[in-house]
Amino acid sequence: MRFALLALAAALCAAPALAQSQTAAPAAQTQPTRVRVTGTVTAVSGTQLTVRAADGTSTTMGFAPGWLLVIGHPIAASDIHVGDFVATANANVDDHSGRSVELRVFPPGVHLGEGSHAMADGNTMTNGTVGTVTDVSGGRQMVVSFPGGQRTITLPADIIVVGQHLAEHSQLAVGWTVFLFANAGENGAPAQAFYIYTGENGAAPPH
Repeated sequence: MRFALLALAAALCAAPALAQSQTAAPAAQTQPTRVRVTGTVTAVSGTQLTVRAADGTSTTMGFAPGWLLVIGHPIAASDIHVGDFVATANANVDDHSGRSVELRVFPPGVHLGEGSHAMADGNTMTNGTVGTVTDVSGGRQMVVSFPGGQRTITLPADIIVVGQHLAEHSQLAVGWTVFLFANAGENGAPAQAFYIYTGENGAAPPH
């Protein structure tokens, strides 16, 4: 799970904006500082939530306009289709292709961190739209497109694939284990959560 969550963190940190459409954000836009929090929800209301980390530290924050509650669930590689928006950490084969280490399919309309960039561990993080997907010996292969390029990704037969779907805000409850991103508050204001990721029924997010 640690690797998968780090990959998700890389995608979110690289994202110029969180959007549920393909409309480009204005080019000249100062991005807020991002806050990453992992832990258990200990309080939640219509305006804020509190999350307690494993070390006992509690963080209370509000909700950003249009915030998302996203639930992850394992799916088969055969459930990946043309047009899906995916994020995959992949081991480099060459400059334009890689072998997926883990992959997640975002909910329809949610595009985060489009592009392909090197990760600190030597792998590549590729976020984009599936243009083609075919069955190959030992797995599947797909071409992932993003602004300025594309990358061929091979999925081994044992690849871990996580699908995601949006949930109603009202489902968020005390006791849920969450991994979230927030925009840091300015001038002493609390952070504003914009992306809250969890597993089915509030369990730990799948890897």
